[in-house]
Amino acid sequence: MRLRSSYSTTFKFVEEERTVAFEVLCAEEKLYTDKLKEVIDTYLYDGRKPLNDDVAGTLQIKPKLLERKTIIPRVLDKIVDFVEKFYDR
Repeated sequence: MRLRSSYSTTFKFVEEERTVAFEVLCAEEKLYTDKLKEVIDTYLYDGRKPLNDDVAGTLQIKPKLLERKTIIPRVLDKIVDFVEKFYDR
């Protein structure tokens, strides 16, 4: 019974950490939460990194053409890091 309780506590902790990290990512990069969830779900299902246009669709503020070259790769790296940290891949 202790093992089950320990597992439950660990699962809750990881889930809380994932939620906080997701919210921080959305706030820092000004991302739409619902669109980011879709991108992450597709990434997990397909096993392929999101396309630049998919990442751009998560941005609340659309970057200028020259800004896209730095903003989109940075956000994509953060999405990949998030998935690698909180999901079994």
